[in-house]
Amino acid sequence: MKQFIALIASVDDFGLGLDEGEDISDAMIDAFLEKESWLSSYEFEVPNALSEEAITRIARGIFWENNWIQADTVSVVMEDHGDVETLQNERQEAREVDPQEGIEDEDSDELMVTAIIR
Repeated sequence: MKQFIALIASVDDFGLGLDEGEDISDAMIDAFLEKESWLSSYEFEVPNALSEEAITRIARGIFWENNWIQADTVSVVMEDHGDVETLQNERQEAREVDPQEGIEDEDSDELMVTAIIR
């Protein structure tokens, strides 16, 4: 079995300015680790072989059961390893990987960056 944590907040409460290179999932995970009051979190467990899509649907069901709707909210589902240090290390490793590294737009001198939110 795998443990997951579903994080959700209203867009109005979220309203944070993001630092350069930071995305919504980074900000929400930081808020979870800092136990921010504007963020709601729900823990759940699923079988190891369950697909990412099924895990997302379970999280949405949990949100719905707790009177959340998709409109005007931001949410993230993350695997819970039970160790904050492991989570922080995984986030740092994920930030260091750029799948578009070295690919440039032919019409621009700027580097194209692609973000993937899980």
